[in-house]
Amino acid sequence: EASRRLLEGALPSVWVEGEISNFQAASSGHWYFTLKDAGAQLRCAMFRGRNIRARLRPANGDSVLVRGGISLYAARGEYQMIAEELEAAGLGALQRALEALRLRLSGEGLFDEARKRPLPAFPAHLGVVSSLAGAALQDILTVLARRYPLLRITVFPVLVQGTDRLHWRPALTWSPTQRWAVIIGLLFFACIPVIERASPFIYWAF
Repeated sequence: EASRRLLEGALPSVWVEGEISNFQAASSGHWYFTLKDAGAQLRCAMFRGRNIRARLRPANGDSVLVRGGISLYAARGEYQMIAEELEAAGLGALQRALEALRLRLSGEGLFDEARKRPLPAFPAHLGVVSSLAGAALQDILTVLARRYPLLRITVFPVLVQGTDRLHWRPALTWSPTQRWAVIIGLLFFACIPVIERASPFIYWAF
């Protein structure tokens, strides 16, 4: 009991990244799983009251970020994490960084509603900045052809991934948030309305 209290007091809330294994959804609604990497593993329990708020239902092999407190399961004499939050690794970290950037730039006035340009109800011409090889562009063109075939579309191709991007040196040295900060600064002074896709779940309007 003293060991458990010591652990819980020293590590009440930590983030751990790893791969899900031995996932089990109990009939009680609680989740039990193991987080592992190349050198270690950690048993985890995420109780129903918390996992119903999770952004995803994990599966074995998923890379995730988990926040929780470290405790001791006395019955087995093992350390375990009592999970409070769970999200996809990589994407979750990027979303947190983008949200922090949004808050900082909002404080500088770059997202003021008064400065946003109204979107026309029936635009005559749409410009799309995207990779020609990306699936996202094909989705956009397919939907627009079906729902608004009279719209004139101009595609401005850019290099966003793959080996061709190596020709643009800043892509190698800037972090994603640094790149977005530069892009947002340019869009702030644009003379036309712009919708920017910052991530699969985040859209910003200018």
